[in-house]
Amino acid sequence: MKKSSSIRKAAYPLWLVFPTAAIYTLFTVVPLIMSVFLSFTDWNINRLNEPTFNGITNYATVFGDPVFLRSIGNTLLYAVSTSFLKLLFGLILALALVKSTHINSVLRTLYYAPCVLSTTVIGVLFSSILAKYGLLNNFLSAIGLEVLTRDWLGSYGSAMTAIIILEGWMWAGFNMFILISGLQAIPKDYYEYADIAGVDKWHQFTYFAFAYAFLYSEPDSQHHGWPKGLRHYLRVDQRRPWV
Repeated sequence: MKKSSSIRKAAYPLWLVFPTAAIYTLFTVVPLIMSVFLSFTDWNINRLNEPTFNGITNYATVFGDPVFLRSIGNTLLYAVSTSFLKLLFGLILALALVKSTHINSVLRTLYYAPCVLSTTVIGVLFSSILAKYGLLNNFLSAIGLEVLTRDWLGSYGSAMTAIIILEGWMWAGFNMFILISGLQAIPKDYYEYADIAGVDKWHQFTYFAFAYAFLYSEPDSQHHGWPKGLRHYLRVDQRRPWV
């Protein structure tokens, strides 16, 4: 009796996982496997039951298409650039708003707001701003900079740049909150020791803020890259656990 009861208890979590696992398998795993299989066949919607195996012909066709290769390059450019800008904008905002004040709380909310807005709303808004006769060009004309006006979304270079900057702006607030949580975890004692040791603000940022905000790890006071005076003061405090 006890054995059957323990089996039921052990199987209980599996019953909770089963519905989600079944849905995930049905709508994700199975289509993925079918897609991989069909990618090696000559198949279309008109011949549902007659896929013809043709090896890697489809892959050779795709990778020989210059439009496809350029789309891969655009995707890589977009991914790398937006990732960098999200972190950069988020870090700037985090450093500016790390202190807990009423004004900073309001500003954090405002900078986070784009993250929760619909991408459709943002797309329509900035399409109007960046249009040939949009708000940006009207503003440039009003201040005498007509030479800078252009159809910002009408050419590859300006369109890609605009989309990358827009994506970085949209998600900067999200990264801001993550980085603020890391910056606020830095013990104030570190900065006091650093000031006593004569460490400048740039090195305080690189040794403290970077480690906590990006690496989420406690700085190692034995690291030989640290300024000599700072290593000395941190060693003195090693008897106390890091906060």
